[in-house]
Amino acid sequence: MSTESTQERASYLSHFYQPEVTAYEFMKYFFAYASELTNRIQRDLVDFLYQQKQLPENTELMREIHFRNNGVAYYSGNIDDALSNLQNGGLLGKENPSFGTLILKYSPEEVRKIKESIPDKYKETIQNLATEYYTNMQDMGGALC
Repeated sequence: MSTESTQERASYLSHFYQPEVTAYEFMKYFFAYASELTNRIQRDLVDFLYQQKQLPENTELMREIHFRNNGVAYYSGNIDDALSNLQNGGLLGKENPSFGTLILKYSPEEVRKIKESIPDKYKETIQNLATEYYTNMQDMGGALC
């Protein structure tokens, strides 16, 4: 296989199969905006994100996030993996794993750097998602601080 055909194949594969925003990046971006509103996130976030992915304007952005329904609630292995990676990286914490509340540990400098790295076409959408999640949790009496 020639170098040119290998490059064409790589370009084709990245165009159709490589997401512009991975699940990890999406969650990192989402929490960067959310951290400007609160320092705690409820684990029912998955249900909220499932509903948001169903909207046509969010499909491309959330392409790599997949959901399953166990009959009671939605579950996403992609989101769980991203949360674990963010926790291992020191950006998230949990007071008690059984309580289901995530603590955002983003510094203002980290938020600035992360927001600068977000593709421009998604910045407003991600900010709106974080704001809507925060507003919904406040309306439902969520324990957000």
